[in-house]
Amino acid sequence: MPSGRHRLESLREPRGVGPLIALAAAVLSVLLIATWVAITRGIGCGDPVYLNVSASPDIAPVLQRAAIDFNSTHRHYSGTCVLAQVNEQESAAVATELSGGRGSIDRIVPDVWVPETSAWPDLVRKSSAGGRRISREAISVARSPVVLAATRSYAEDVRDPEWDMILPDPDRERAVQVVDPNRGGAGMAALLVARSKIGEEDDAELTEFVRGLQPGTVPGQVDLYSAYAGPEEDRPIVITSEQAVWSYNRRRPEDTATALYPQDGTVALDYPYVRTTDDPVKTSAVDDFYTSLRAAEQQAQLLAEGFRTSDGAAGAQLRDSPGITSGAPHLRDAPTGDEVLMALDDWNRLAMPTRTLVLADTSESVTRPIGSGPTTRLEVAKEAARLGLPLFPKETEMGLWLFAERIEGSQDYREAVPLGRLDARLDDDTRRARLDEVTGGITSSGGASSLYDSLLAAYRRMSRDFRPGKINSVLVLTTGVDEDRTGISLDRLVSELRKEFDPGRPVTVIVLAFQADADREALRRIAEATSGSVYVTTDPDEIGDIFLNAISRRLCVPNCRS
Repeated sequence: MPSGRHRLESLREPRGVGPLIALAAAVLSVLLIATWVAITRGIGCGDPVYLNVSASPDIAPVLQRAAIDFNSTHRHYSGTCVLAQVNEQESAAVATELSGGRGSIDRIVPDVWVPETSAWPDLVRKSSAGGRRISREAISVARSPVVLAATRSYAEDVRDPEWDMILPDPDRERAVQVVDPNRGGAGMAALLVARSKIGEEDDAELTEFVRGLQPGTVPGQVDLYSAYAGPEEDRPIVITSEQAVWSYNRRRPEDTATALYPQDGTVALDYPYVRTTDDPVKTSAVDDFYTSLRAAEQQAQLLAEGFRTSDGAAGAQLRDSPGITSGAPHLRDAPTGDEVLMALDDWNRLAMPTRTLVLADTSESVTRPIGSGPTTRLEVAKEAARLGLPLFPKETEMGLWLFAERIEGSQDYREAVPLGRLDARLDDDTRRARLDEVTGGITSSGGASSLYDSLLAAYRRMSRDFRPGKINSVLVLTTGVDEDRTGISLDRLVSELRKEFDPGRPVTVIVLAFQADADREALRRIAEATSGSVYVTTDPDEIGDIFLNAISRRLCVPNCRS
């Protein structure tokens, strides 16, 4: 699909040609300006006003051709000549701009906006700036249902395609690729459908879906040519539009993709035509340009580019295209702006990078066996750490403190691995490898468990070094009991945590206790003071479920209850 950004390869200039190129460029600019002046004068527009139309890159080429036809009719309003100018601009960037933020687009604010889906203007209207700037009326220009694109050979074995194909499944044969829901309509659709299928109450499964899909997200529209460049067996399921599949197949007839239409219903990209100006001259032009888009010739152009009409009817191009089902697919109800906002908030919280300080108990108590068996608490904790570390992505920031009474002089804790990204280098290895090595070699340092003093120190360190845009937390691996008779009391610790917890800069405490007789009530009070959570287990194999549950708690911070 057109992207609106055309990359020029870097060429080394022969010595001495730089000035010639500069001169040629200057001459070309003058000629282009002169030509444009001549054209505008030729159509009666000596000093035109421009109707700026921002359009999603996939549909922009059709609208650009429509603008040429519109301009050829010499439109004047109150004596002012108006020319339509269509720009390819990503919907997310325009939405940011109209909402009062600074998007990546040029500072030309559109008079008309044709994003890929009505979800974008619905989101913009939720902002105070956007609510004032864009019309509440929006009419669809065209449609294209969101589909699951797959290779032809893979699709032949799929009898009843459903959205379950993208939900977490250890037996799934293909990876899934989609645009980030914050950046594209197909990603939004996938998130909203998954959220409805999983159910709003199952936070752990939603967490598993988000973290499973996140590695396959891309910041812009998925390029099927790149996605399908490798061996057939490595090609992913791509969540994209029907029009994108049609466009790919038209250029790759020898290696077509198949659009799978989920039988449990999909969402259509509806390309709404939204007015974003109150200028009386431009407002009339906005209406007339839309009327020109409804003309038979322009509708034929939309169908010729693989789109459907605004009511979902397919043209001959789709009907005759391999890998496309031209019949009307089953559609779900369009989401409301509130539903989109809530789903994106969930996604962003769950996908947010983690910044955590691990506080590991090395007191004498960790050498005691669990129950009547030979396995010690330390062995369970180390195995849990071994299984848990790979669950964190490379951008995670993590550090490790060990704690026990007087473990380092008069101090009850010491830093074993400094806080930083897991993929960052520490001497000759990565921080992830160092953490794995250090945790694997932990032994008991003896002494009593100074849980409360060490936890408060770790909490204050993370609060002081808080990083916005990340989930900041203290993860405590403990036997679940404080034995330090000279340290602070439970009541004092809970009081200090409540006082220092800042909902605007939340640092949460997550406690993982490896002992059935851990002081659960004390741990619950500690976690609740910071909107955190407590888990008690003697089985390291539960660490995966515990991890997902802990991550899912991000959805309620800073108002979680233990």
